[in-house]
Amino acid sequence: ESISDIGIEVYPNPSNGIFMISQKEKSPYDISSFEIVNSIGQKVLDFTIDEYATNIIVDLSQQANGLYFLKDEEGKWIQQLIVQH
Repeated sequence: ESISDIGIEVYPNPSNGIFMISQKEKSPYDISSFEIVNSIGQKVLDFTIDEYATNIIVDLSQQANGLYFLKDEEGKWIQQLIVQH
């Protein structure tokens, strides 16, 4: 399954470190907790999306250029995020 299958959209990607995460609809998977890890697996951020929120801004602008991974609370899927300053 992909990120779009669970009703989540991440944009822009790549970005300067500011990403918008949108819930397009209520997810049947009931995922609300997320973490972002860098390319060597270190957690750089974790956050929760309220079930009533439609958009959340994720700020990785203080992180180095590179590849990051958005993971759900159980690590069932991954979305790559590219930070380019």
